[in-house]
Amino acid sequence: MPALSKSRQVATLADTIVSVKDFGAVGDGVTDDTAAIQAAIDAASAAGGGEVAFDVGVYVSQKLTLPSVVVLSGKGSGATTIKLKNGSNSALIETKDFAALTGTNKWFVGTEGVPYGFGVTGVTLDGNKANQTAGNCVNIYGKRYVANDVVVKDAYGVGWYTECAFKGGQNDWRDMPEARIDGLYVHLSGSHGLQVRGPHDLVIGSAFVSQSQGDGVRIESSTNVYQGNCDIGLIHSYGNAGMGFYCQTLVNADVIIGETNAEEGVVFDTGSGVSTCSIIRAFGNDYASTGSYYNVRLADGIQAGVIHCWDTAYQSAGGINITNTQVQIGTINVLSLIAHNGKGIYSAGVANLDIGSAIVQGYSGATGVGISLGSMTRSNIAAYVTNCKTLYSVSAVGNGNNYDFRGLSSAGQTQYTGTTNFFGTNNVKFKFSDGSVTTSKEWVLSNAILYPPSSTTPDQNGEMVFELTSATELKIKVKSGGTVRSVSLTLA
Repeated sequence: MPALSKSRQVATLADTIVSVKDFGAVGDGVTDDTAAIQAAIDAASAAGGGEVAFDVGVYVSQKLTLPSVVVLSGKGSGATTIKLKNGSNSALIETKDFAALTGTNKWFVGTEGVPYGFGVTGVTLDGNKANQTAGNCVNIYGKRYVANDVVVKDAYGVGWYTECAFKGGQNDWRDMPEARIDGLYVHLSGSHGLQVRGPHDLVIGSAFVSQSQGDGVRIESSTNVYQGNCDIGLIHSYGNAGMGFYCQTLVNADVIIGETNAEEGVVFDTGSGVSTCSIIRAFGNDYASTGSYYNVRLADGIQAGVIHCWDTAYQSAGGINITNTQVQIGTINVLSLIAHNGKGIYSAGVANLDIGSAIVQGYSGATGVGISLGSMTRSNIAAYVTNCKTLYSVSAVGNGNNYDFRGLSSAGQTQYTGTTNFFGTNNVKFKFSDGSVTTSKEWVLSNAILYPPSSTTPDQNGEMVFELTSATELKIKVKSGGTVRSVSLTLA
């Protein structure tokens, strides 16, 4: 690289923009521009920070170290590319002291040396996977950074890895955590596409992740190590070899989409606390038709406005699997476009599940079930199921539940299987039709005051069941003092 006069360097920095071309970068897709680019970065850093500008071109480089308050800026992700040199076997972009900081729970800029205020905008970062044996494409440990209009492709390992501490606090304004990612596209990573482990309070405006060999997006926290809590506008993750979107910490999200991934499309597994998401859409997942993965898995702590998922041509395990407590959903729409053998909505048994309104249809394969529940506790579900081999299946009575189950069955389809003993603290309503006759069954199970046989002492917790078994028969069961009595009435 030709030597630059001090005056030329100072003149360039005076405008707060440093051009890599002024430091000898060529950008022809052949020349190794590492030294020139790093010199421009170091010069901007020495001047107190600034923008390192890349013109249109393809810049071949080995690993570049990005310090605080330096932003790499191209002419747009379709015009400027930085490509990892063959055999580098490392990250392409890595923040200063990344190896020393990762996993350390360090947070403060002044006392712990955590990078801040850096950025990458308007570039494509090419990890050149075919000519590497190791390395993520981007390695970040830091906070309050910016990434905008960035394409990350062909990483050998993770496409975009970002981490910062689990702890928080501020010694001065530099310790504000809120990094911002918007217009990030990650494609063909050899491991996960986007892996978020901090900084907490990161804002992801929009991110699109496709065809990763691991999970598309992973958002993670580990106590006293790192914290990935963040706010999300839109994430669309598709065609990945693992899960589309996996969240193991608290987030507030607007829209999450998981499409045609090999495993689940969208997974919330927060463990404790409650995440929120306005819209979840997942479809065509478990694309190998293993029958092992649902489109959506809700493992704990999620409040969702709308969940819309459907199976297109693949035999997944089904639509939604709810495996733990504190799940509240406003509206669910689950649809299979094939004769599906799985379950539309499934829970083996949880507490505090609330579903305001669910519509399930199309699980009409030999073992298909619209809604399948185990022993639930304090759960409220209102649903309408149609065109499923079995509309509803409830294997155990549970307690404290409110069910409003309605449905339409066709010839050869079963309306309900499972327990018929809903005595306890449950309130259950069924209303089914086969297209010509509607059968209603309603359990009115309040704390009725009833007198047991041969007793003058009332049972304060008596129960009554009214069951319309046909168009002309009403069966009434009364339970009090441990005794069940029933009577059938013929209706005129």
